Parts: sequence; structure tokens; C-alpha cells
Amino acid sequence: LLRNISVIGLHWRQYRLGEPEWVRRIQNDMYSLYRQGRLTPHVMHTYPMEGFAEALEVLEAGRVHGKVVLSARHVQ
Repeated sequence: LLRNISVIGLHWRQYRLGEPEWVRRIQNDMYSLYRQGRLTPHVMHTYPMEGFAEALEVLEAGRVHGKVVLSARHVQ
């Protein structure tokens, strides 16, 4: 990819089915790191539920840098 950036992903469902206790422990560890402020995912934009079509357009166009969030209680 450009600028030596890579994208890595995995199919989380297989882990949930095969090793549910391990997944539960890892998720709890991640939530703990997030609460401590040691894990800070980049949220590019938060859309209200009514803006889901715009959010999908941004995703489809590949203009996402970080996470796109749909919120039932939208706060800008």
C-alpha cells in the first residue's frame, strides 16, 4: 500500500465460536485498557442513525481514516 501502510484483519467470529473464554478474557482486557485511557481508537466521525446512508457512502468511497460510528444519541 501507499506510504508503507498495511491493513490487517481477522475473522473474529471463528475465535468466538472456537474459544469463547479466551475471547471473553481478551475483550475484558481491551475494555479495561480503554477505561484506563491506554487504548484510544481513532473515531473519524460519528453520525446520527438518520445519517447512516452518508456513513455508508464514506465507507464505500474508501475515505475512512479510523472508525465511523453510528449513534442513537448523536453528540458532535
